[in-house]
Amino acid sequence: IGKTNAPEFGLGSHTFNDMFGYTANPYDTSKSAGGSSGGAAVALASNMLCLADGSDMMGSLRNPAGWNGIYSIRPTAGLISEDNDDDDDGGPNLGLSGCDDGDDVNDSEEQEGNLLELPYPISTPGPMARTPLDVAAFLQTMAGYDSDD
Repeated sequence: IGKTNAPEFGLGSHTFNDMFGYTANPYDTSKSAGGSSGGAAVALASNMLCLADGSDMMGSLRNPAGWNGIYSIRPTAGLISEDNDDDDDGGPNLGLSGCDDGDDVNDSEEQEGNLLELPYPISTPGPMARTPLDVAAFLQTMAGYDSDD
């Protein structure tokens, strides 16, 4: 288990942040690794990892995969559980996974801390790997029924 480089807030088409700097493409260090999962893609391409996970909003898994010679997929929204409420506020983190929990209780409180009010997720978790078979196997492991969804 480890942490790879990512842009601040996980947003950006290139992997750069003030703390860790710029993540270069392992095949040509004058080129970008892409983002936002560029650090994970470089670790996979450099044989440091066999699998990595991330989230895809606007190509954050797919672009780094393509730019670093590895594979990824953006799964259909809801295929992988997005139960990542690590702040115990009853709502999704950053408001990027939709806001309505369907119970009509405390809806104004649930929506208060969210940035975006959408009926569907714009970011979805997904796998990255060095081969399509590994992506498929990891996706099968990540996907499935979650009683909390």
